[in-house]
Amino acid sequence: MREWLVASAIGERLTVQQPFAEKLAAGKLELNARLTSEASVGVSAKVQQNLITGRVSTSVMLQGALKTVR
Repeated sequence: MREWLVASAIGERLTVQQPFAEKLAAGKLELNARLTSEASVGVSAKVQQNLITGRVSTSVMLQGALKTVR
């Protein structure tokens, strides 16, 4: 089961100095499943906050991958 289904949680902080000051904090959850040896699918959700302006943004991603085997 652990080879076919992978869950992960990621936290990150970004700080950029002047003249383009930025301070961001984000959290991301991912779930990836290998359907066959050639196909996999993944979904992730991310929440990011700009610590200077207080704005919060969210994103959701669905990803599919196929590979050829010879």
